[in-house]
Amino acid sequence: MKEFRNLNSKDAREYDLALLILEEPIGAKLGTLGLPTSQKNLTGITVTITGYPSYNFKIHQMYTDKKQVLSDDGMFLDYQVDTLEGSSGSTVYDASHRVVGVHTLGDGANQINSAVKLNERNLPFIYSVLKGYSLEGW
Repeated sequence: MKEFRNLNSKDAREYDLALLILEEPIGAKLGTLGLPTSQKNLTGITVTITGYPSYNFKIHQMYTDKKQVLSDDGMFLDYQVDTLEGSSGSTVYDASHRVVGVHTLGDGANQINSAVKLNERNLPFIYSVLKGYSLEGW
């Protein structure tokens, strides 16, 4: 396992994401999601979050919800997609099945959830990690 860390705590929230490269290509069996092709503002588009929320809520199955992005400041996406504890790390994807963010937090008091947006700062990091890996069959 190769680990990449951002040790600058000032930027930690902006890079709250992980990349997992599997030993075997599973995309042909399970399907794949793409990465965004542009960095346009996503306010108003519909996004979907699919994940496996906390065991504490007795939900033992995959959960999906979708709603519109309320705001996009270039670093974070805010939305009211229903999520539960344990949804952090779930992909946030658009209608074209492109990953546009990684769900990171919820603010129950204000009923707003947020994601780190895949943007011009963190996409190069993702591509640098992928460099050298064959993605055929993925």
